[in-house]
Amino acid sequence: MAVKLSDFVNERAEIFLPTPLGEIRVVYRPNKRTLADEARMAAAQGEEAFRELIIAIENLVVEWDLVGPMYDPESGVQIVGEDHPIPVKRDVLQYMSTKLLSAILQAIMEDMRPNAQATTTSQRDSQKLFATGSMS
Repeated sequence: MAVKLSDFVNERAEIFLPTPLGEIRVVYRPNKRTLADEARMAAAQGEEAFRELIIAIENLVVEWDLVGPMYDPESGVQIVGEDHPIPVKRDVLQYMSTKLLSAILQAIMEDMRPNAQATTTSQRDSQKLFATGSMS
């Protein structure tokens, strides 16, 4: 029987990313990442690298348990209301902490590796990442 590529791509995985403020649950599509995505991210520099980070998160993450409030750092306008889920959309992700988004993508990439040891490596790496200061 043939396997539908769409079924494969839509498969989901779940990880838990420890942070100083609690654990973040992330559901993502491990089979959605492509070699073209990897090449673009590897070639990206400067502002392009941030854009690729946002694109990667938007493409991979199905849902997470991050909630607002969330504000536009320049205008102070509220983007996401108190206790409302933060949408995984480019126009919202652009206002999130690069440190947090990087930690989430790193944990996903660790989990996607064959024989992943997400509960040890990702936790250790995220603890190192968040140990350097606040998450803002």
